[in-house]
Amino acid sequence: MYYEENLELKVRILKEYIETMFLRDLVERYNIRNQPLLRELVRFLATNTASIFSLNAFYRWVKGRGHYYVSYLEDIGLFFLVRKFSYSLEEQTQRPRKCYIVDNGLRTAYGFKFSEDKGKNLENAVFLELQRRKAINPMMEIFYWQEYKKEVDL
Repeated sequence: MYYEENLELKVRILKEYIETMFLRDLVERYNIRNQPLLRELVRFLATNTASIFSLNAFYRWVKGRGHYYVSYLEDIGLFFLVRKFSYSLEEQTQRPRKCYIVDNGLRTAYGFKFSEDKGKNLENAVFLELQRRKAINPMMEIFYWQEYKKEVDL
């Protein structure tokens, strides 16, 4: 019983953290009028952490509203979109990216969850460690690789 109450409190705190620290900051900084769409985007990305993310697919999903929001979420450091490795910069920019979130707890609190997704949480944790190392070594770059039905996460 205590564990469940404690877990509910943690999730509620994390949701409030997203609302206060990220969403309000975005709304004020970028003068966002469509806040429900922004919340849906955050929920979509939190749910699809460690998954390939196509801005075009999301754009179609919301019928063309708010395609700038993704770059805003990257700008404030809530989400990171990793490019597919290619020797061609053009191909890197045109291919879907993999989405990672700044904290697995935020993913748990805000994303739609139907299983524990331990693999995606672990992949996200590895990404965050690589991101920390990148801060020490700015020449380091992080990509994912995918060809046919084979994929290397990072």
